[in-house]
Amino acid sequence: MSFYDFDDEFDDDFENMEEQLHFYLNNLRSSRKNSEHIPPFDALESLVEYCISTDQLKEALEFCDLWIELIPNSSDAYNKKAFILSNLDMNDDALEYVEKALSYNPFDPDANLNKAMILEQSGDPKSALKQIESILMLDPSNEDALFQKAMVLQSLGIFNDSIQILDYLKDSEYYGAEVMQEIAYCYNCLNDFDKSVLYFNKAIDESPYDEHLWYNLGVIYNSKRMYHQAIESYEMALVINEDFFSAWYNKANSYASVGRLADAIECFKEALRVVPDDVDTMHNLASVYGDNNQYISAIDHFSKALDLDPENFESYFGRGICYDAIEKFDSAMEDYDKVLATFPNYSEVLYAKADLLFNMGKIEQSIKFYQDSFESDSTNTEALLDCASAYYELNDLDKAYDFTSLYIQVEPDAVDGYYLKAKILAIRGLLKDSQKELALAFKLDKLKLYQYLSEFPEIVENFEDFNSQILKQVFNTK
Repeated sequence: MSFYDFDDEFDDDFENMEEQLHFYLNNLRSSRKNSEHIPPFDALESLVEYCISTDQLKEALEFCDLWIELIPNSSDAYNKKAFILSNLDMNDDALEYVEKALSYNPFDPDANLNKAMILEQSGDPKSALKQIESILMLDPSNEDALFQKAMVLQSLGIFNDSIQILDYLKDSEYYGAEVMQEIAYCYNCLNDFDKSVLYFNKAIDESPYDEHLWYNLGVIYNSKRMYHQAIESYEMALVINEDFFSAWYNKANSYASVGRLADAIECFKEALRVVPDDVDTMHNLASVYGDNNQYISAIDHFSKALDLDPENFESYFGRGICYDAIEKFDSAMEDYDKVLATFPNYSEVLYAKADLLFNMGKIEQSIKFYQDSFESDSTNTEALLDCASAYYELNDLDKAYDFTSLYIQVEPDAVDGYYLKAKILAIRGLLKDSQKELALAFKLDKLKLYQYLSEFPEIVENFEDFNSQILKQVFNTK
């Protein structure tokens, strides 16, 4: 079904459709509705279709209302109005008008299919499917209905049946490349990556200058973390359309994923050239500046993101990290607190604030935030170890020991827990127990020996004997 086959040659007094559109629209809005100032019937329908095709939907609605006023029993007029309303996300009103169209012509396939599309948009795909089946009962080869049925089956997650219909339509003169792309989408949803790529390439073979096909192929590659192939696909999309915002944005993210931060920065800048006020792009550009240790630029762009959206709390968090990195601790604290005022259980921010307090020498205050971070997200086990380290710095060895033991329970293969526990035991004078923990630590990571050799001589009084016993346990030396 298409509403876009307009004829722009109906009035020789006007050079083009846009000129006619403005002439008649001005007359409509000034209430000059005599026969000299309103479009003739054949022009009226074409104006509606032209407005739809150029995405001037509110103007299309005005002409459609005039069409209904002039011919109140026109099934086509009501159906067109339903189509326009559905594209304005006014689905309840759209359903009312398509029912009106069907009351005049119950077997109109366009109106029936339009009703199915509206039902699907309204979140009722099962009713949409029934509506399509009623069309196919009368005309089993209706390509528009078959294609729409495939789309509805996709929304219901019935991908194999959708593929079967699309495969039938693959030689369609009208749908062609679109069918190949939809088959590719189905295979991607079925986690059949190879077939998904195969059908995207078939679609590209049919429409090699369709930037959206190249872009979607890039998205598929990106979903499989095949970033270099994704970048190549986005580049092809951008060769075709250098103002393709989403391709610049995704290409930038792919570059960032492979560590090519300078290239990512340039792509984000290009994306902002196309859409200067996109918050996500501004935020991501700031994040990449931060990852590239360009903290001043990062802070500047996080601030720009916040100018665009003052409630974008991820930008406060990112800016806080950058302030922390350049030792503007008070500014960092303000940004962390701004996030926590709205999201008090945000584990990563609690953890960042704890680290900041620790680095500011406010070790006792940091402990609460390490604990809160772990309580908010039990996967953040590093907070337990850092809490233990904070107690160790405060010389509260009992609590340091308890938190270290808890950390070892949840991270039995992490060397730092055993090493810190060994330090605590050595300070307490429990040297044999300390040696056991060190032996476990060195078996996990022998490089920890260098830290041990720099720290333990100051902890253990008779270090030479202590060390020789450790070497025997770990390296079987005499």
